[in-house]
Amino acid sequence: MTDVLSKKHANLDYSLSAIEFYSQVLSIEQLFSYGYRHFHKITGLKKSAIFALEEESYVLKECVGYDIKKDFYPCDSKLENIATLCGTTLCENKNQYFKEDFLKKYNAEIIIPLIVKDTLAGFILTETLPDICSEKYHLEYIEGMKNLFNMSLSNAYDREKFDFLKADIDKKVYNLILVNQCTRLIMAERCLDRLYALCIDVIRELTSSSVTTFGIYDTLKEAGVVKGYVDILCSEKKVIKEFKMKKSRLINEKTIYNVKIDKELLSEIIEDTSALESLGAEYIVFIAQEEILGFVTIGKPVNESPYDYLILNQAESIAKSIYIAMKNAIYIKEINQNREKIENQIKGMKKLNLMIKNINSCNSIDEIYDITLETLRLGYKMKRGFILIKTKDNYKIKPIGYNADRKINLMPKFNINEESIYFSHGSENIKNYFDIEDYKGDENCIIICPIKTEELSSEKENIYGYIVITQIEDSVDEKNILIIETISNSISPIIRQMEEKEKKTEGMIKDSRFMFYRAIEEFTFMKKEYDMDFKVYYKIFRPLPFTRISLENYDYENIYCYDNVIMVISLGDEEIIKDDFDGFVTGETGSEIEKNIIKNISI
Repeated sequence: MTDVLSKKHANLDYSLSAIEFYSQVLSIEQLFSYGYRHFHKITGLKKSAIFALEEESYVLKECVGYDIKKDFYPCDSKLENIATLCGTTLCENKNQYFKEDFLKKYNAEIIIPLIVKDTLAGFILTETLPDICSEKYHLEYIEGMKNLFNMSLSNAYDREKFDFLKADIDKKVYNLILVNQCTRLIMAERCLDRLYALCIDVIRELTSSSVTTFGIYDTLKEAGVVKGYVDILCSEKKVIKEFKMKKSRLINEKTIYNVKIDKELLSEIIEDTSALESLGAEYIVFIAQEEILGFVTIGKPVNESPYDYLILNQAESIAKSIYIAMKNAIYIKEINQNREKIENQIKGMKKLNLMIKNINSCNSIDEIYDITLETLRLGYKMKRGFILIKTKDNYKIKPIGYNADRKINLMPKFNINEESIYFSHGSENIKNYFDIEDYKGDENCIIICPIKTEELSSEKENIYGYIVITQIEDSVDEKNILIIETISNSISPIIRQMEEKEKKTEGMIKDSRFMFYRAIEEFTFMKKEYDMDFKVYYKIFRPLPFTRISLENYDYENIYCYDNVIMVISLGDEEIIKDDFDGFVTGETGSEIEKNIIKNISI
């Protein structure tokens, strides 16, 4: 009796020790090693072995009293039922779950299940119970120790799961921060060429890809064009420059394709998917929302670990940012091009306006031609050419870029009455129209623009001469043609006016209405060509009989006076002192302006 009590007291001490031991923070590995040894000791088992669930079988982790190094027991549906249908220590009913040959190998009489929630995480088997107290008492004692072990094991699995989730969340947070920084970097780039290079670096750093390609979709070629390629393992490899594409839109909004697995889907977009294999691609990420702007290919990772969903999601997120950045860069490029175009137009208009101001101050037709040639040379970089001036019986030439004494004769093909503008690239056609003395072929174009006006009464055109350009600094384009034509249209009415003025006697009064009409035509032309609005300010006078209207107090450039009305044509309100006038009107012809003034007076 005394021995039994002492053993019970010892078991009580062991129980307290077990509670203290299994209350510690232990890992799964520690429990299947140190925890098992402690369990074997405090339960007084002579022989025992512990098995742990690994993938599809239970593997022998440690044993005491058995001469077995390695062993396993396959996982089946019977063992899975232990955790849900039984849960207690197996004695007589162990044969329902375990095979006979396995039990005989260990001479196992008792199976102690190690359960985590609804899963059999492992089990301990032993031969017989130690010779203490009663069998019933010792089974209860082992059941209590098993519960402590299972509790500690459940906590260890929960901690492992928590640590895994925490690491996964930390990784996701880190990836989000990384993607956010990369996105900000990409979105800040406005130059397309630098953006292409930056995208390769960003994708390569995010994915650890050994081979990375960046390309764009060329709508004219209907092909994917490679803009950048980086192979950190082989820098001298030759790669394809482009590959044909069947579609310019996504299939089912899918942006990431595995080159091998999704080969059939890719074949609906790309004519020859082997082109991607030649680029060393494992994945292709399309930069698109609906229409495809470009693509990124990802090769084998440097660390040789397969790409997980996080990395692919990162690549997809970056691809969406690249799409927005490319759209922004394209828009900004268009805006800059349009701004540059507008700035050039404004510069051209300022030069043209300055020339018109100078022309308006000319006292002779020859002076007009001289200013025109200098404007073409200095303002518009026309290096060589001349003005062909029709005279009563022949023609005369005023050159630019040619010596004044160099002879330039007309060829039979040149029609002295040609009314339309002619231009040609290169110098081959110059000899067809002109015979230039000591011609060396340095010219790069020929532009022949008539200087003409229309007779309103007969709809017949009067040609005063031609502006001929044979060499310009840049290539011939629509802008050059428009400039020359505009200059021609600007000087032709003034030339006509001067010719008519010269025909009039000194006592004749200058025809202000005609000049006003012509000026309106010029400003209307400038409005249509350069989108510059103009206004006509007017002042109505009712002078006393035998008195004249004086213009001395009106210091304006484009001022006209007839029928007791002073009119000033202005391109901007900043030049006008509005108190000097009764109001302003707009229109596209002189007669329309007059009608609008009459309407304002009647109101």
